[in-house]
Amino acid sequence: MALLCLVFAAAATLVCPRHAKSPGQWARHRLGGLLLGLVVLCWSAKEGAAMLPERFSAPVWLLVPVVAIAAWFLLDFLFARAFGGFLVLLTNHLIQHAFAYYCGWRGVYSSLALVWGLAGMALIAWPWLMRDFLETLNKHPRWRPGVWAFSVICALAFAILPFCGRT
Repeated sequence: MALLCLVFAAAATLVCPRHAKSPGQWARHRLGGLLLGLVVLCWSAKEGAAMLPERFSAPVWLLVPVVAIAAWFLLDFLFARAFGGFLVLLTNHLIQHAFAYYCGWRGVYSSLALVWGLAGMALIAWPWLMRDFLETLNKHPRWRPGVWAFSVICALAFAILPFCGRT
C-alpha cells in the first residue's frame, strides 16, 4: 500500500501533466481496467468463496469470467472502478491485519487505510471523480505538493507502523 500511495502521487502529479489529454483516458483505460479488474474479481471470489458453503465455491469462481466479460461490454470508466475495488480490498486486508498483528498506532494506521478505502468506494460509485481529480491537478498545479505530502505521509505510515507494534 505504501508503494501504491507513491505511485498514485507520481502518476497524478508528474505523468498526467505531461499528457494533457490523459486524465480522461486514464480513468477510462479499458485494457488496464480489465487486467486490474480480473485481479480484483479473483481476490473477491477467493474471499467470497471462503465465506460461503463449499457447494457455492465453484459457481463463485465461474462468475469471474462472466462478470469480466460483462464489465468489458457494459461499464464505462473501467480502470477507475477496478482501481477503486482494489483499494477497498486492500484496505480491508490492511485493517484486518493491523489488529491481528498489533500494529503500532493502530488508530492512525487504520484511519489512513480507511481514507483510501473510502476513496476506493467513491471511485466504484462515481468513477468520473478520478478523471475530475486528475484534471483539477492539471489546471491547479499548486495542489500537487499537497497530494505528494498526503501520499508520502500515508506511505511512511503504511511502511513503518506495522513494525512498531508489540509482538
